[in-house]
Amino acid sequence: MSEHYVCRGTCGGKSDVPKACDTDSCTMVGAMMEACNCVDDLHVKAVAEEPTDENEVV
Repeated sequence: MSEHYVCRGTCGGKSDVPKACDTDSCTMVGAMMEACNCVDDLHVKAVAEEPTDENEVV
């Protein structure tokens, strides 16, 4: 899936072009949608791995 844009509000809207959410009942109406490059259509944000005791360099 190529880059697309998703609303992180209650509507979960998706767009192929950058735009603000236009769903009146959404908690993020008027806010710009977030760029997403997911390949599974789940739109999960990538999270940087936090160091743990197991993978800490000594």
